[in-house]
Amino acid sequence: MTFTTTHHHAHDPDTSVQAARGAQGLAERHKAVIITILVFWGEVDSTREGLTSQEIADCCELDYHQVARRMSDLVIDGKVLASGETRRSPGGRRATVWKLAPEPRVAYRGIGEWNHK
Repeated sequence: MTFTTTHHHAHDPDTSVQAARGAQGLAERHKAVIITILVFWGEVDSTREGLTSQEIADCCELDYHQVARRMSDLVIDGKVLASGETRRSPGGRRATVWKLAPEPRVAYRGIGEWNHK
């Protein structure tokens, strides 16, 4: 999977544009890690559907902000969706519970070489 656009604004300085292009590989890897965690979680605990961004971060080497920044990309990609459920975050606020989309449009490959159907 690759981005077709970079995450920067048209009025950003060249250094920001270059940084956004340089981050594309990291963003792709982060998205793959998030999907892997959601798939694994569904196989491990079928009683609790989905995870919050903080719960995903707690399961891997990504921090909360790295996960949260990728969730809108994954929604646009058709990979995840908001479950409609919320849970309390460590700070006491309501946090969206994310789950895998029923039929993601494009399967990830590379981490574990699996396809989600």
